[in-house]
Amino acid sequence: CGQYEDAMVQYRRCLEMVAAQGGNKAHEKVYHGKIGSCLENLKRYDEAASAYEQSAEAAEAAGDGAGALEKRRFAIEKQGQHLDGCGQYEDAMVQYRRCLEMVAAQGGNKAHEKVYHGKIGSCLENLKRYDEAASAYEQSAEAAEAAGDGAGALEKRRFAIEKQGQHLDGCGQYED
Repeated sequence: CGQYEDAMVQYRRCLEMVAAQGGNKAHEKVYHGKIGSCLENLKRYDEAASAYEQSAEAAEAAGDGAGALEKRRFAIEKQGQHLDGCGQYEDAMVQYRRCLEMVAAQGGNKAHEKVYHGKIGSCLENLKRYDEAASAYEQSAEAAEAAGDGAGALEKRRFAIEKQGQHLDGCGQYED
């Protein structure tokens, strides 16, 4: 029902209880993640990223290395989305590229690559760097295709071509 502040109070109480019982990193991972989610819903993105990082640290301490890396990637993605929403597109792209690096370090995930290349394309488009945006959208389409999302790939390619058309239209190059 959207009572995020009250929910966080309860999750923090749970963390206190876990600590009083000597600590349990698996439980800490869960509660910090839930706090991060509440903060995200409240649009307090920097605090949410910090909570997700705490969740990642707890996951790592619990021996869940893959979970820790996933939590860190998620925190970085949320920072990127916050920066993107504030119009800080260059900084947002840095975060999305960090996410791409993390995905690659985990062996690659075409579905995630599709998303991050698409987000980079959107940032580039907002910066009016249409040729670069089209290239990012094409990378997103290639990742979608590799992930078995043929319809998504076709949509991304159409979007990339549309953006190139809009760029040429804005440049007065009507013959191309």
